[in-house]
Amino acid sequence: ATEPDGFYTTDKVIEFLRALLKHLRGKVVVVWDRGSNHKGPLMRKFLSRNRRRALEMLPPWAPELNPVEPVWSWLKYGELANFVPVDTEVLDDEILDRLFGLKFDPELLRSLWKRSDLPFPQKVTQ
Repeated sequence: ATEPDGFYTTDKVIEFLRALLKHLRGKVVVVWDRGSNHKGPLMRKFLSRNRRRALEMLPPWAPELNPVEPVWSWLKYGELANFVPVDTEVLDDEILDRLFGLKFDPELLRSLWKRSDLPFPQKVTQ
């Protein structure tokens, strides 16, 4: 879920990463900005115990390299531009509905990715 009344703490990021590693097999590449919730002793301890993950750190200020930035722009300035929720719970539900729909639209996902300066990931064949 999103955090309309707060932000993701280190504990919440670790909880998310645990769920992600449990759900996915093999090596998992995590692209991170340099947020404070990605640092500290708890995070270092978690990362040292979980070797299946690889971290790719974004430069200190590089929104053009962060593929999630075009998604937020698509939501904010496109999908929800004239949406006036009655409260944050309704807004949260609407955001999740739109993101869930995006999950099933590979053409739109690819076009949003292409707005970042990162190359599109290629499938690795063995």
